[in-house]
Amino acid sequence: MSIDRNQRRTVVNHNKFATPFVLCFRIIHPICLAISEANVNFTIQIILEKQHFVIMKTLTLDTRPEAEKVLISLLRSANTAQKFAKICSLSQTVIQLSKRAIARANPGLSEEQIELRFIALQHGKELAYNVEKFLENHR
Repeated sequence: MSIDRNQRRTVVNHNKFATPFVLCFRIIHPICLAISEANVNFTIQIILEKQHFVIMKTLTLDTRPEAEKVLISLLRSANTAQKFAKICSLSQTVIQLSKRAIARANPGLSEEQIELRFIALQHGKELAYNVEKFLENHR
């Protein structure tokens, strides 16, 4: 996170943050999120006004501004438990879509191989290798 005091603007790059954190900001566009989750390249700009952070909303090409305002107002009116439930649901959907894409691209893989491929893509080959060795040792 970097702060530009002259422009009074904070720019947060979320590439390094955990998926649920990113999801809480992308929650209003779940379809776009599901498509691009594996390649989250997303920057949120926050403007500092009178010691308050205001999140600048990005308009998408496929959502009318009126519809986006309704979605945002629904999100703002939700309580913390509802927001967290939505984040968990979206995270689960993204995981399922990712695994389904892996299975479709590799029709011969077993369920365990799909899981290992998912781990490799999301968390790195080293972790996938360690999980595979752990599973082999505990069969």
